Amino acid sequence: MGNLAENKSSQQLLDTINIEDIEKLGETSKPRKSDKRKHNDDIQITDSQPKKTETSHVDSNSVTNHHNNRDKNNVASKKCRDTRKRKFKDMGDEAKMLEAKNKDLAEKIAKMEVLAIKMKSDLVAIMSRK
Repeated sequence: MGNLAENKSSQQLLDTINIEDIEKLGETSKPRKSDKRKHNDDIQITDSQPKKTETSHVDSNSVTNHHNNRDKNNVASKKCRDTRKRKFKDMGDEAKMLEAKNKDLAEKIAKMEVLAIKMKSDLVAIMSRK
């Protein structure tokens, strides 16, 4: 997009420069010692209007291909969003299931700890009778 803006501004700049200005520039500027080319010989004056190509119209096949590619991309994007949504829902469901299982296991641990304390006290009572 920036390239298009640069091309437009370059074209506008070329439209404002007169050929005489370019010729004067070539006469007044001196080539640098490091520049082995002769400056005046290198100036090429060209038309400021861009040449129109024979196929200036947009190829309908490329437009169709573009629309087909956009349609395919839209379908793929929707599929990706749906897959991501389903994965997050599945993870949420799994998290709820694991939390419930964790709660059940915590209750089971608490019951077993109570049972262990009771069994220890019963064992102490049996051992103290002997």
